[in-house]
Amino acid sequence: MKKILVILLMLAVVVFGVERMKTQNFKSTLSDKYGLPLDDGTYQVTFKFYDSSKNGILLEEEVKLVKCKDGICIAELKSLQKLANSGYGVVWIGIKTDNIQESAFRIRKYLDKPVK
Repeated sequence: MKKILVILLMLAVVVFGVERMKTQNFKSTLSDKYGLPLDDGTYQVTFKFYDSSKNGILLEEEVKLVKCKDGICIAELKSLQKLANSGYGVVWIGIKTDNIQESAFRIRKYLDKPVK
């Protein structure tokens, strides 16, 4: 019985670890249309991934509920790992929060090496 429990715990750790490797973290400051940090709370954020800082091709889009504290949010984004696995080393991220339009500037994100 003890061996079965140990095996199940090890399996859970492996499965959890594999799932975590399918995402990449992204940390950013979220602000309103006036550039002021958003109030603490949870926001629906649309992350748009482009191949360049201006214009360019929309590569992916991911919507997440993100908790914000002092204007700072951290999101685990599966799209970043997907793009890294597709061969991208860097992407540009546009952010749209709730009813606030997408930011005029994009954030450069260097991607972690692909998960094999």
